[in-house]
Amino acid sequence: MEILREIINGTLLGDASIKIEKYNDSRYFSYKLTAKDRNFLLWCQKLFDLFKVKSWISLENKVSLTHSLWFYINTCPYPEFLNLHSKWYIPKDGRNFKIVPRDLEITPTVLLHWYLGDGCLVRQKGSNRIPRIVFATNCFTKED
Repeated sequence: MEILREIINGTLLGDASIKIEKYNDSRYFSYKLTAKDRNFLLWCQKLFDLFKVKSWISLENKVSLTHSLWFYINTCPYPEFLNLHSKWYIPKDGRNFKIVPRDLEITPTVLLHWYLGDGCLVRQKGSNRIPRIVFATNCFTKED
C-alpha cells in the first residue's frame, strides 16, 4: 500500500490531479493522470491493478492525442485516499489550487513517477556534458 501511495504522490507532483465531483447529495473524488504516451498509462494501469484499484483510460484530446487514466477514489479499496485532496489542494477564491504537501516524503518511487509523468532528460547539442534531469514545477508556487 505504501508503494501505491508513493506512485500516486509522484504522479500528483506531475500532471495527475484529483477532482471533487458532486452527484445528488454525494461527493465523489476522482484521480486523473494525463499523458501523450498511452503505453505509459497502460503500464500505470497494470500497477494500479496489482493493488485492486480499478481504472480506465480514455482519449482526452483528439487533436493532441492525449489520453487520461482515471479511477474513483471513493470506490478504490483504500478509504484513506479520500484525504489526498485536502493534502494536495487548498481552496482560494472559490477554486482549488494544487500545492506540495509539507509532509511529502521524496522517495525513489515518488521521483520515478514524477519524472515519468512530468520530467525530461536535457542533452546539450555538441557537448560531452552529462545530461540533466529536469522536473516540471510550473504549476507550483515558489514556496512549494
